[in-house]
Amino acid sequence: MRIYFHSDSSKHDSEFALTVTVMAQNQVSYVFDNQMHKVAVQKDSTILLAYFEEYFDTDTKEFLCWQIGDDTYDEGDEYYIIEDITGTAVTRLMPTATLEGNGATVIGYPDVTEYGPISFSTGTTAPLPHANMIFDFPRNKYFGGWRFAV
Repeated sequence: MRIYFHSDSSKHDSEFALTVTVMAQNQVSYVFDNQMHKVAVQKDSTILLAYFEEYFDTDTKEFLCWQIGDDTYDEGDEYYIIEDITGTAVTRLMPTATLEGNGATVIGYPDVTEYGPISFSTGTTAPLPHANMIFDFPRNKYFGGWRFAV
């Protein structure tokens, strides 16, 4: 640390006081797959555990919780810091759907008859795109609706 004191000479007092307090720190490491994000925090303090999206991005996995030791915590949970910790993201693969053209081909790709996969978060509802936005249909064939097969 370097501190530079400069005075404009408008006062001629004989003393200057500076107090520096050094705080003990711990490190919180957030881990997802092979990525790690480290944060320095004040020792003996309470923190809010990070929101996954602050540090990591994924289109294929859904965040469930942080695991610290044998315990699990939600994003935003309070955690009392007394030592360095590592929170590992517990995730699962997101559900996906692949749209099949049933004789139609993907617009711009005359040899491709499937579109996807499209990822969805568990427990959410999302509209599927209209087939006319994705597929070129053979002459005299029209989109009648999606049929689901598991």
